[in-house]
Amino acid sequence: MNDDDGIKQIVDEIEYLRAKRAQMANVTPRLVVVHGYHQAVKDCLPGETIERVSIAVRSDLFQLRLSPKGLVIADIIAQKKPIALTAAHIEQILASDPFYLRLGANAASSPRPTTRLTRKTIKVYIHRLRLQIGKALKKAGLAIPPEKVLVSESTDLLNVTAYRLAIPCEFVHMGVQAGHLFDVKNSSRQGSHADPSSLSRRNLHDPQESASASHIDSRRPSVGLPRLEAGQL
Repeated sequence: MNDDDGIKQIVDEIEYLRAKRAQMANVTPRLVVVHGYHQAVKDCLPGETIERVSIAVRSDLFQLRLSPKGLVIADIIAQKKPIALTAAHIEQILASDPFYLRLGANAASSPRPTTRLTRKTIKVYIHRLRLQIGKALKKAGLAIPPEKVLVSESTDLLNVTAYRLAIPCEFVHMGVQAGHLFDVKNSSRQGSHADPSSLSRRNLHDPQESASASHIDSRRPSVGLPRLEAGQL
């Protein structure tokens, strides 16, 4: 290889990296929430479980390492998008929304304890969620700060912050058959316009799971947020 060939190869590699960076700059990540033990025609109903939460970039999924309570916090923020929620809002949703009061009831043989979190603890879980989002974005090769995905917004009240997701959210619903979760197809769902090929089955499923995937770029109809007085926020 002469000097000209070497220089050309370097230039080609630089152009390739520039084109790749430009392509990735136009990619919008999505938050994908998987609900299990789906039993009804409608989606996101009380009794379902929250199986996992992932960041999707094109056809790849990057699962967030969240505890069960962390999954609940992520689900609430995704369900209520685009509303910005304070820790007090999330605390009251946990105490009043039927979905979270009966979370996992379809999968349990005995009553499961409801999730109770203080506002201080909720803020800790939000911080952990943002850290996991940042790690997923880094793995996906996206130079997007996690603060741009899980946004903090100031409120009219002193030292009170509200949180919202600034990326699209999708919900996948899975039923149960012979003791294993399987995907429930919801092609008739209004507002469903996600491309079924946008999430690869290879990345979506565990080895024991099968059937076609359901991808819904919509959210459960919101139960109205409780009105909070200044002293509650």
